[in-house]
Amino acid sequence: MSELSGLLGMVNGEKTVRNWRISETASLPPYAASNTHGIVGHVRANRDWSGSFELYGDLPAVLPAENFTFLGSIDGAKGVSGPAIVDEVVINYDIEGGAPVSCTVNFSGNGALLVNQTAALSDTDLPTIYAGIDTSLELATMGASDWNTAAAPAHLRTMSLTLSASNVSYASSDTEGWIKRKRGNITVSFSYSVYAEDEELANYVAANTLCKVELFSNAARSWILEGCLMESISDVVVDIEGPAMVGFTQAGKFCAHFLKNSTWTEGEIIAPDASTYWPPA
Repeated sequence: MSELSGLLGMVNGEKTVRNWRISETASLPPYAASNTHGIVGHVRANRDWSGSFELYGDLPAVLPAENFTFLGSIDGAKGVSGPAIVDEVVINYDIEGGAPVSCTVNFSGNGALLVNQTAALSDTDLPTIYAGIDTSLELATMGASDWNTAAAPAHLRTMSLTLSASNVSYASSDTEGWIKRKRGNITVSFSYSVYAEDEELANYVAANTLCKVELFSNAARSWILEGCLMESISDVVVDIEGPAMVGFTQAGKFCAHFLKNSTWTEGEIIAPDASTYWPPA
């Protein structure tokens, strides 16, 4: 028997994977009674599992609320497998640090996890890497009848896009001792950090501002969120002793429906491959 490194690890359907991980648990119900002599006992419970993987890029093969079969290869030949559903995708852009665009996919089991499975996977395509210094953000606010001209916030440092699904878990006599799940509603949010533009905070956007947001991996590739509301500004820190650069973080959410030219309008989300993520076809 020999030890393993993660060098040959892969995930089915995904490219340029950085790592993957899984966990299995059974939330053992406790009991204590008049005849247990002061100790807590436990009984068997439904089993559950979850996992995640990270990859370089801005668009994984699976997105929130999608069912898929996870197959994680440990050494290019064997691994673990099981039915799963995507809970969350987080995409990070780092201009200040210059790190490549990357994303994390978090998922939960939808049935039995199997180990020692055949996992003869390969990832032979050349990697497509988006440098952090090539990323950018454009934001347009709503005018009298349409979006104003989009502009980039001054002194942009980092950006993040989060797509999550409130998937519903359940167990019954038909789930054979495993937790299963059904898709839930999807929430889309974003945030970005900046250094303050002069003492007037000229790059500040007030909460409740209606906007259209575009997060660029490069000049030709972006996530487009048409119809967002700014939710917060946080961490406006003035460090006198440091003295650190003054900056802050802005955050908002996709609002889906909004008034445009006095008419209720349905927004949309366009993925980097130019497909429509929402509304569904």
